[in-house]
Amino acid sequence: MRAPDYETIFDVETAIETAFADVLVRVWGIPTFRQGQDVRLPIPRVDVQLQLGQDQGHFGLTQDGKLIRDAWHGRLIIDIVTKRVGGMPNLHGKSRARVRHAVQYSSARFGEDELPYHVLSSIKDGGTDPTCDTGDDCDVSSLTYDVIISVRTNAWPEVSDLGGILGDAAGNPFVTAAGDQIGIAGTTDPLPVP
Repeated sequence: MRAPDYETIFDVETAIETAFADVLVRVWGIPTFRQGQDVRLPIPRVDVQLQLGQDQGHFGLTQDGKLIRDAWHGRLIIDIVTKRVGGMPNLHGKSRARVRHAVQYSSARFGEDELPYHVLSSIKDGGTDPTCDTGDDCDVSSLTYDVIISVRTNAWPEVSDLGGILGDAAGNPFVTAAGDQIGIAGTTDPLPVP
């Protein structure tokens, strides 16, 4: 499936976090939230955050023949938050187990339906860091996973719209309130060809 634009492809964090949140809610019924959501966070819950890391040095070929970096390392952090009282300590352990179980089947659970423009090609356990938030009387476990994410070969938009990233849709550079130009006028080449 082709992405509507390059912004959709390069918003990797939202794509991965949304896919994980959707699967955890659908499969396990766990209230799951991703960074930047405008909601009041309940307890219990699961928070999902992707920290995108260094690119892998791999280039994909866009629909209009340009080479562009298309794969990255990342760190997926899944925080489980439960109250320490009222039967939630049992829920905390079960929630950790459910998240671990969901990740075990990542290739089956995170296919093109969940990630139409990206591939989660590797997910490895990076450890668990359990803590106690004494201010809110909560147990918090951070499960971390080292991931490799790439762009699906058929996801690149039909026409390069990178001028809109480097400037406006007409290719003019963006201008700040102070009058400084940012971006590169009239270019759509995202990277030098290796």
